[in-house]
Amino acid sequence: MSRTMSKVKGRVLDRLRSMACNAAPLVQKFVDRDIKLHLWAKVQRVKVHQSKKRLKELSAVFIGQDIQAHEGSILTMKFSLDGRYLASAGEDAVVRVWQVVEDERSNEIDVPDIDPSCLYFTVNNLAELAPLAAEKQKISMLKSLKKTKNSACVIFPPKVFRILEKPVHEFRGHKGDILDLSWSKDNFLLSSSVDETVRLWRVGNDSCLKIYPHSNYGGVIGSMTGCCSFFSVSGNRLQLEASVALNSKKKSPCKRIIGFQFCPQDSSKVMVTSADSHVRILHGPNVIGKFRGQRNAGNPFCASFTSDGRHIVSASEDSNVYVWDCGNQNKSCFSKQKTVRSYEWFYAGASVALPWSGRNAATNSMPPCNFSLGQDFFLESGPKASATWPEEKLPSSSPLCKSKYNFFRSSSQSSCNSNTWGMVIVTAGWDGRIRSFLNYGLPATV
Repeated sequence: MSRTMSKVKGRVLDRLRSMACNAAPLVQKFVDRDIKLHLWAKVQRVKVHQSKKRLKELSAVFIGQDIQAHEGSILTMKFSLDGRYLASAGEDAVVRVWQVVEDERSNEIDVPDIDPSCLYFTVNNLAELAPLAAEKQKISMLKSLKKTKNSACVIFPPKVFRILEKPVHEFRGHKGDILDLSWSKDNFLLSSSVDETVRLWRVGNDSCLKIYPHSNYGGVIGSMTGCCSFFSVSGNRLQLEASVALNSKKKSPCKRIIGFQFCPQDSSKVMVTSADSHVRILHGPNVIGKFRGQRNAGNPFCASFTSDGRHIVSASEDSNVYVWDCGNQNKSCFSKQKTVRSYEWFYAGASVALPWSGRNAATNSMPPCNFSLGQDFFLESGPKASATWPEEKLPSSSPLCKSKYNFFRSSSQSSCNSNTWGMVIVTAGWDGRIRSFLNYGLPATV
């Protein structure tokens, strides 16, 4: 019986080994397929919500890259001032620097599946529009637009934002969570950690250049009690010039100041993020603007201006990304200190959200309201000319039907008062991932 059981056991094991060997190529095939799909998956549209807005500025936002960047949560992330590098850090005490490029658009991965309720165009470096996927799109242009709340005029640029997925540098040396990063104009980088040190790094050099204790401050100081103190620095002396208490009328146990950023267009204005769920803009000691997201959103995290200073982008405790329009911050409504509650938001699982400072580098000279209809919009039997926006009538030789042209015209008009086409927002998550979000939609009325 013992010998019989051994023979049976041996045959069973042989069969299992044979099955494993036969299954191995099949398993590898599925693994290879999944990797390929992950690397070449098309961009996906993200649902963006509006609150108290008449104009949907982020009308077609797509998630681009999704990179596993760190172990543990990412607590801080900053673009270099020239927009060429992205630094990230957090719980794993490692600073990683990523290179940012503008890559040629690939229709296989940078263009989503077609939604019949939207208009799709491409634009070249001469600001000329062409229908996407030429012949099929031309045929669809003849059909009336079935407008829905998700309809958008989508224009894909010739080049797209891309983060190279292998970091340029991995800076190690901190002994605890890294809470903040700061770039200089010549790409030196400071990192601040709970290990009570600040370390100095530089792109192109793998070693730490210097270690500082973090007891030195200047400029603007935010306190745990919600007070902002403004100092002037002269030599080695600090002189207090003004102090502003940002406490709201309602008593709140959370008043601390979370972060600052000076307005890129006016350094006399500073944006203050505080733990009472508000983002404020100060002009000296005066509050000239207040912004807030959903009531149950929790606190924003270190809000940031876009490079033109017209929008504010911030992640929040609810892991959503919020975008406020602050282009009218000089209007009289701010003198009354009314809180702006009109915004757009989308879920991103974010702990940090940043607008890319170098956005539209390839298309800065051509705002959407100056796009023109290129020769691809005219039938072969029609005249070879271009119709520059705006025009009262579309040439009869164009395959763009009236309803779609009117929608395009309305979106183009709205784009003259908005600067969100081509906006890139990069988020970092509690899961250690970096994700990019790209807005290719022209503004649309809600």
